[in-house]
Amino acid sequence: MTLSGALPMKMKTAPRILGLVYVTLTAGLVACANGEGAQCTTVAECGAGERCVDGRCVSGRREDGGVDAGPLDAGRDASDDAEPERDGGVDAGPPPGPCGLEPCAIWTIAPAETAWSAYPAIASALAPTSPVRAAFDVESIELAYVLTDTTYHVLRLADRTWVEAGNRDLLFPEAAGAALNSAFSIPAGYLGGNPDVEPLSLSSAGSVYQYQMTLPARLVAFTNQVDERTWEPPFAPDPALVRFSWTAAENPGWAAGDPNGLCGEGPPMIEGYAAFATSTDVHIYEGQHCFEFASRTPIGDFAPFRRLGAPPIARIGAAFWNAGRLWILAE
Repeated sequence: MTLSGALPMKMKTAPRILGLVYVTLTAGLVACANGEGAQCTTVAECGAGERCVDGRCVSGRREDGGVDAGPLDAGRDASDDAEPERDGGVDAGPPPGPCGLEPCAIWTIAPAETAWSAYPAIASALAPTSPVRAAFDVESIELAYVLTDTTYHVLRLADRTWVEAGNRDLLFPEAAGAALNSAFSIPAGYLGGNPDVEPLSLSSAGSVYQYQMTLPARLVAFTNQVDERTWEPPFAPDPALVRFSWTAAENPGWAAGDPNGLCGEGPPMIEGYAAFATSTDVHIYEGQHCFEFASRTPIGDFAPFRRLGAPPIARIGAAFWNAGRLWILAE
């Protein structure tokens, strides 16, 4: 799949099918009704109005039996000997959302699932503290690199834990200061490629910065920079308007397009693809036969974003595809 610079219309060498811009991309929205005292790892696993405290679901009531009455009660508890207000002196606050009383920070879904799983942020000194601009995964070791304007952060996908952080410009000096809007990777060994090298790229409105990551040491080496892209209408996006993207080697039916009708080659349904999302549309790039943008769908009509618990589009900062799942990170 070739996405940087002038897009070649044909590319027959297998390892380069997804290539110059190197792109990659639990069941149900969690709202358990386990009951107070049930075990949990996040508030999303507890029932409505409960919190996850020390591995157990507990109600919103304080352990001392009082209930925070909110600012109108001047710090008094509802258990104080005072005449209750009409609502019993309890300020209910906003109703719990998919991540309880916390904002969601991560969403993920597999094609066979009918609802997104959503998770709150995990407090960590290694977590991002400024807006997320881009992300890419390292398929074979189940890590994701999440990029802000100045920092990078490594997320372990198995338990959604931040395990590393550092200066983005030291890791990717060629892209220092660039206003990134997306990033991409391709699994090591994909279609006969080097099994120890993960190609990746970082993209801004005007440039694509290409790298290779050697595994398992995760050593990063710069390979190329492309400063011109000839993405053509009607299906291609304006590179300056791209907000997030992902690629997948298989199409679960989400990506519309007919390679055979587009260029006379391949099957009537897209297989490997890249998705580039703006605030309004998802643009699909066919990456195995025609190497062209093949369709454009309003983002609200794109299959995963129509499912229960889909992340608010305005909150999305980055996306990637890993091991058959789409992952979304809040900005």
